Amino acid sequence: AKLFKIAVQVRQYKNKIVLHLPSACPVKHLLHTLAERLYLTIPARTINST
Repeated sequence: AKLFKIAVQVRQYKNKIVLHLPSACPVKHLLHTLAERLYLTIPARTINST
């Protein structure tokens, strides 16, 4: 278990949030893999409605 601190630039758009990482980020590939695995194609409000 590693704890890391990274400076990122956060941009919020109408329907998404984009994180701009520094080019020298040592864990960039790890964060990319993590984001791919956490990504949901169905919005949360659709999943929770019954």
